Amino acid sequence: MLAKPCQSARDYYEEGCQLIALDRDDEAFRAFARSIELDPLDLDVYEYVARMYFVRGNHEKSLATYQQALHIFPGCAKLYAKRAQALTYLERYQEALDACNRAIQLDETSASAYCQKGEILHQIRRFQEALDAFDLAISLDPDARTTHKQKAKVLADMRRYDEALATYDQAIRLDPYDVFLCRELASEALIVHDEATDPVLSSPARL
Repeated sequence: MLAKPCQSARDYYEEGCQLIALDRDDEAFRAFARSIELDPLDLDVYEYVARMYFVRGNHEKSLATYQQALHIFPGCAKLYAKRAQALTYLERYQEALDACNRAIQLDETSASAYCQKGEILHQIRRFQEALDAFDLAISLDPDARTTHKQKAKVLADMRRYDEALATYDQAIRLDPYDVFLCRELASEALIVHDEATDPVLSSPARL
């Protein structure tokens, strides 16, 4: 049972959140649209709606919502970083990189923008640039477990396995209860073991 009938933009936003929790997505997004119509300057609503589209796999609508918000808040670095994330999932890498660079231009202290830039560069196999971006992100937010994890993946793809293991270990120290991260660390450890013990895998020709 939903609350009383909506009268304000905030009422529609809260109704949308309730409907999302009930998996009534179509009704929820109509409520969010009405909230934005009544108050187009509420940044929180745009962010939430875009995030809900994103987690449901509708990256095109997530991107459109971030773009709609940027028309109103063109100086918001966080929106550019989130737009870059949606573009990355759509494999529109150059646009994603441009959005990240714009976010960094607007806020040079944005760890999330550097982290997203690192992920884009990793996807397009510009590994050293990806590492540089992740290192900048970590310098701004040393406790960001996900950034350490993403950096470790780049190091593994570069076959710098000892460094990858050490970076995974840093991430685990930040959250020792992350079971999935522990499994990734175990997987990388097995790769290192195979490289060290198999003469074919460790041969110079393979490098």
